[in-house]
Amino acid sequence: MTEERARMRQIQMLNEDLQEQIRLAEASTEDLRAFAYATSHDLKSPTNTALMIAAALSEEIGEHPETACKGLLNDLRETLGGMSSLIDSVQSYTNAIAPTLARDDVDLDEVAREVVADLSDMVLRSGALITVNALDHVTGSPGQLRILLANLIENAVKFQLPGAVPVISFDRVSAPEGFVGLSVTDNGIGIEAAHLDRIFQLFQRLNSTLDYSGHGLGLAVCHRIALNHRGRIGVASTPGVGSTFTVILRKETP
Repeated sequence: MTEERARMRQIQMLNEDLQEQIRLAEASTEDLRAFAYATSHDLKSPTNTALMIAAALSEEIGEHPETACKGLLNDLRETLGGMSSLIDSVQSYTNAIAPTLARDDVDLDEVAREVVADLSDMVLRSGALITVNALDHVTGSPGQLRILLANLIENAVKFQLPGAVPVISFDRVSAPEGFVGLSVTDNGIGIEAAHLDRIFQLFQRLNSTLDYSGHGLGLAVCHRIALNHRGRIGVASTPGVGSTFTVILRKETP
């Protein structure tokens, strides 16, 4: 009977892993479809703008070769800078798509502190107060988990009410057996309940780019990394009060 229970448990574990693989494959297919559409749309607009500016610059130089055309050059520089930033974001997402990665023991507490140190310039400029409480260990990709935590900190610092000092806390949270959990809580602008299901999708920008920079890829990357570690990410939020992002990860990812 003991051997039979062991075999049944092994079959159950294999079935669970198969279901996770199917879920990951389905998510990858859907994400790639949305990714192809969104990138073609988002890259086409700044490209057309850059071409228009270049044409105007060429015409201006032709009529007035003695002028520096500084305004047009600045517009062109900003447009191309935005395209470069978008391409960097796209590259970050494509790196997160592949679930087959080197695995290692990762101290999430240590990684969180290292990420805060890496973002020290942003932290100092914003005056952010960040507390990292004791977190768990997981077997996973150190690089991807670093990106996940960095994106959550950057969002918490960026999406703040005008004049507010960001207050951010990393905490351990309870998780099902075989998983570990952590939360990142902030005192930012918060998210309307109607938008909570959208924020982890590709290129979803809920706020004007004039007020908050970005391409809507950071949380999509976090979602992919959580899936790669057989886990999930969710959020609870109150507009004007703040948000808590909760990440659940498989303790030992195969």
